[in-house]
Amino acid sequence: MRAVIIMIALLSCCSAADVLLNEVELGPPAGSSDWVELYNSGNESVVIGGWCVRILDGSWIGEICLPDNALIEPHGFYVALGRKEWMHNNSGVVQLIDDAGNIVDESPFRTDALANDMTWGRYPDGHDRDTAGDWGYMMGTMGSPNMISGKA
Repeated sequence: MRAVIIMIALLSCCSAADVLLNEVELGPPAGSSDWVELYNSGNESVVIGGWCVRILDGSWIGEICLPDNALIEPHGFYVALGRKEWMHNNSGVVQLIDDAGNIVDESPFRTDALANDMTWGRYPDGHDRDTAGDWGYMMGTMGSPNMISGKA
């Protein structure tokens, strides 16, 4: 049992920096919900249980807490779904927060008011230079590699 706990601790601490926000749907089609895709750019699995995704849109805050057993595989995706009843301005800043309350990643402010399948995403997946230019408006690819103009 102790070895399992140590292994989980190693998985969650050593590669946590490899988990990033990868794609966000802030203006979903009618009947759908906001969602945020995470991507693990590393070569190790990462336990993301207890982490949260937060969407900040003015004074409105939507929070998605990940289940305790959540795991993201190397070069894999994890999709956190918001609630269909959320009402906000279809814009905001998205934050990824680890189980200690640290902001692991944060998107620039983005707006998606068209209520379609277009999303804001990083291309290529996990591309992070800490600039607004890391993000492009593209056809949504929930849980799959991001694509621009039909190219993965």
